[in-house]
Amino acid sequence: MILILCIIAYVELSPFDWIRSADQIPFRVAMIEWLPFSSYYGAEPQAALFDLAKNCFCWALGFLIAAGTRDVSPRKRQRLAAMVGLLVGLVLEGGQIALQSRNPSLTDVLLFGGAAWAGAVVFERYRRIRDVRV
Repeated sequence: MILILCIIAYVELSPFDWIRSADQIPFRVAMIEWLPFSSYYGAEPQAALFDLAKNCFCWALGFLIAAGTRDVSPRKRQRLAAMVGLLVGLVLEGGQIALQSRNPSLTDVLLFGGAAWAGAVVFERYRRIRDVRV
């Protein structure tokens, strides 16, 4: 799980071109994309799909969270995975405020939460199929 978090953090925070002074923070906060999927509306379809797929890589995080919390009900596992995904997305997008070449967006936070939830759902389906075979 730590490896997945490190890969996601690297992808979200590269090229690590941090702002030079704290005076730029209000300008960077003003550049946050608050409308979900607004960056996809005018983008080329191939670039939008690549970005969407890259952000949905967080499903593996949800899968591992669900696998690590077996003594909890499936609904609680899915909620926990979604909350962790939202938290990871919020932290990483918040970190993008300090990057010159990146614009933080609400879309990525929502995609991280949704992908982590989907990963927990996939784990539940996998577990059911595995238990039926035994």
